[in-house]
Amino acid sequence: MLGPRVWSSVRQGLSRGLSRNVGGRASGEGRKVDITGIYPPLTTPFTATSEVDYGKLEENLQKLQLRLIEPNTAVTRRFGIPGLKKAMDWLGYYGGPCRAPLQELSPEEEEELRLDFTNNGWL
Repeated sequence: MLGPRVWSSVRQGLSRGLSRNVGGRASGEGRKVDITGIYPPLTTPFTATSEVDYGKLEENLQKLQLRLIEPNTAVTRRFGIPGLKKAMDWLGYYGGPCRAPLQELSPEEEEELRLDFTNNGWL
């Protein structure tokens, strides 16, 4: 986890960046920097002058990590590239077909992979 010193320098950098004119538009001190739209389950909104709730941030990261273990194991160890391609398709990315000599997942394997993702809240 990033410690208070690192976040302190991040906040200072954000504060400096917010006080400059960017692209001819006026910006000012105290403007809210809200990164929740980027990684909603991970982040805590903060302003350049306020403290970050590190406890909540770490708690959110631990919950996410626990939800990722089973799908990660399924994709990397059990189903490999065909499983990765299928998961990408489900999550809105283009996985595409497997090239030879790899085979597509069988319907049973696909259902097993789907269960791993569904049971952990990803689908």
